[in-house]
Amino acid sequence: MTNVSSNESKIFIPCDKHLDFIFWVLDGAAGLVVLAGNFLTCIVIISSPILRHNVMNVFLLSLAVADFLIGLIFVPGYASFCESCEYALSKYCHILSSAKDLPLAGVTFNLLAISYDRYMAVFRPLHYHSHMNSLRVGIILSSAWGIPIVMIITRSLLHYFWSTSRIDDIIKIYNTFLVVAFVILPIIILVVVNTMLTRALQRQNCRIHVVKSEIVSENASTVVKEKEVMEKHTKRRKGTISCIVVVLIFILCWFPRAFNNVWSLANRNQKINPVFRKITIFFLIVQSSVNPFIYTMYRREFRRAAKGFVNSLQFWRR
Repeated sequence: MTNVSSNESKIFIPCDKHLDFIFWVLDGAAGLVVLAGNFLTCIVIISSPILRHNVMNVFLLSLAVADFLIGLIFVPGYASFCESCEYALSKYCHILSSAKDLPLAGVTFNLLAISYDRYMAVFRPLHYHSHMNSLRVGIILSSAWGIPIVMIITRSLLHYFWSTSRIDDIIKIYNTFLVVAFVILPIIILVVVNTMLTRALQRQNCRIHVVKSEIVSENASTVVKEKEVMEKHTKRRKGTISCIVVVLIFILCWFPRAFNNVWSLANRNQKINPVFRKITIFFLIVQSSVNPFIYTMYRREFRRAAKGFVNSLQFWRR
């Protein structure tokens, strides 16, 4: 028995309700982690003056919102009913497919924004604060969320203006454009930029070791100043490393889905392995669930802010 995975597609996927149930459990569990972890991330950044006044953390907050929407919109919607057997909600897959563009594209464009911010911080440190002002940050965030909204409106207008007989071909062309412009191209950009960042951090780390070896022979006041500079650099470096790790996990988790999308567009009439398709969706959810753990692992100020927030909750309970 086969079914059409959505109203806008002619991709044939074997129906297996037992498989659906297994991935409902897996996706649901990962989705709860996404909601809890990213909600806590948002609260911690907003409640900490030190964190929220840092430009990088503003972008991380925006990314956390996009990740949160993965658990709120994507998991109970498209992921559950549009690449599976036919259920009551499957007839609304053209709506769920449009809705999924907001969190998925939101994550992608926020990661591009974070990579741009880290590029400026590492390669243009003297001009960073003047360049990444409130106006520019606002423009970047507006673009990161505005483009997904335009994608949603465009998909909805295509369904509204084109007849049912032609909508499948139109959506195929539109999906091809989305895969190239908003999946493949961003991944290439992220790989290039973060490779450059990684190499730059390695060179800076080598210079730090040289400075450490020279500090011993200097006077006390100079040593204090050098240590302060090194501590600030180490803090920035760890923040950049956490962003690089987030991007790396994004690339690894999105690569199977990107391959699936390209294969689907190139082989529309062939059956697609349902297990592989569901695994690619599960990876997208997992990617949004691990980011809070990365911040906790690499950033001491985030751990302190999170601990302070938890302690404040305990105080009010008393």
